Amino acid sequence: MEKVYRTAILENGDKLTQNCITILQLMAENPYITKMELASAVGISATSIMRNIEYMRNKYLRRVGPDNGGFWEIIE
Repeated sequence: MEKVYRTAILENGDKLTQNCITILQLMAENPYITKMELASAVGISATSIMRNIEYMRNKYLRRVGPDNGGFWEIIE
């Protein structure tokens, strides 16, 4: 995870929000976590989870497999 933060800040100049960082941590702990579980754990709506995922998709994480049965992979 440290490499992801370093890449986000130093190489891309991105400032990941606390919600994005929490989402990445939860996905690292459980790659099979659902959007609803993320929303409950982070304390934001499922729509906000989707916005955060879309912002980070293909930069910091990617979906492997189908929506139903696939998992999240952190890009390092």
